[in-house]
Amino acid sequence: MKIAINIKDREIKNYLEEILSDFNIYFTEYNGVIINKFKSIDVVICDNIDDLEELALNNFKCLVLSKNPNFVEAHNFLNKGARGYANARMQKIHFVDAINCIKNGGVWLLPDIVANMVNLINQSYKQDNFAIFNVLDEREKIVANYIKDGLSNSSIAEMLNLSERTIKSISSSIYQKVGVKNRIQLVMALKNI
Repeated sequence: MKIAINIKDREIKNYLEEILSDFNIYFTEYNGVIINKFKSIDVVICDNIDDLEELALNNFKCLVLSKNPNFVEAHNFLNKGARGYANARMQKIHFVDAINCIKNGGVWLLPDIVANMVNLINQSYKQDNFAIFNVLDEREKIVANYIKDGLSNSSIAEMLNLSERTIKSISSSIYQKVGVKNRIQLVMALKNI
């Protein structure tokens, strides 16, 4: 997998070089190099909104890093075309997960950012779209309600006395039946947004 890294912060660059050594990494501080030379890049990792906008306009899948991630910043980056938003110092396993998710067309966010988004949607839109529940079986309805309430997979698993893997499987089935790709889209569909 090919990754371009356009990060100005030397400390973050060094950290990424260390933990992402299993990937083909290309470092540059110039979008023009990425746009003109690296058209086959799978994911670009960057850290500022100006770079993101230019890269997103050229159809690059971008993971944006922040030393102090927060909901407002995540919202701004996502609106400008980011496919992922992460803590610059997160563990390797999370970077690999984020990169694979973005490469495969998904959106990757920090779990607390997702929880904040779900809570904001629930506060802003009080009425549920109950018609969606008609396509779900009973277990899926229960899990969908918990997702709508902002619970994590591990919390849902604990409440239902099921494994987290089972909850992920049920969630995937829900997403497929409802025609969404992730929990934020599910909550938006359940709130008829």
